[in-house]
Amino acid sequence: MQINLSSDGYEIVDSRQVFLFEASKDLKLDIRADNGFSFSVVLVFLKDSSGKQEIRQEVRENTLHLSCMNFMDKGTGLITPKKIAEIEDRALFLMFWSSVHGDLNGKVRSVRYTLFFERQPEESE
Repeated sequence: MQINLSSDGYEIVDSRQVFLFEASKDLKLDIRADNGFSFSVVLVFLKDSSGKQEIRQEVRENTLHLSCMNFMDKGTGLITPKKIAEIEDRALFLMFWSSVHGDLNGKVRSVRYTLFFERQPEESE
């Protein structure tokens, strides 16, 4: 059996929930396209005194660093998919949501993410 997932004309190529080793650790996605193009996305979870939730973006070599500032317990993430690459004229998007679980004895972060690929245009006959 083969199951193909899509949403609003976008192909869902990967969707998972992961638990990080610790609540303050990073999540790294190493992505390799069928054509050999490869890059990484690193979600970095940071906290500062402002308390303002925001995502800061930085590209270094073939790695996109998304610094997630003040993503706390209740859950925080993207409300619209973020374009992270263009592969063979098709856009690749990332959507993610992060939550912190635990109590005074310790906490762990979970991250749910989905990668969407723009559908290939239909070939005309």
